[in-house]
Amino acid sequence: MNDALVKMHLGSVQFFKDRGLLEEYVAHDIKTMAPMLTRLKGMIDKTGEKEIALAGIFDRTACLYQLCMDLKSEPGKRSFTFPFSKVLGVARRNGQSDLTDRELHERWLKPRLLGYAAELGVGIEVSDIGPDGQVTVKLAA
Repeated sequence: MNDALVKMHLGSVQFFKDRGLLEEYVAHDIKTMAPMLTRLKGMIDKTGEKEIALAGIFDRTACLYQLCMDLKSEPGKRSFTFPFSKVLGVARRNGQSDLTDRELHERWLKPRLLGYAAELGVGIEVSDIGPDGQVTVKLAA
């Protein structure tokens, strides 16, 4: 995976967490994605095809597929290995971070994905990190 991209995300999340601004950082990220999300929402509204949301969030976003080298795309579902665990473990051991995988997932990754979906007008379900490190995102029924 893209080590520099992983480290950049982890450094930024830690910076905002340390300042008590992580929720604001998530909201800012969603806002900066507005041009792409607005375009996709128009396509979804026009066609009624909710799969466009998953394709836009996962399949056509270089920053995501460079993080998740094992992204598995299925109709209505995307699965990938949580990409931060290895570098985050090193960062905790050397004092660069106090984030846990669960905290990073629950307070940063999951809220961003749910926020993107809300902007798209599409419901999704984001799993916890599984014992095998897998995260699954599905279109809500």
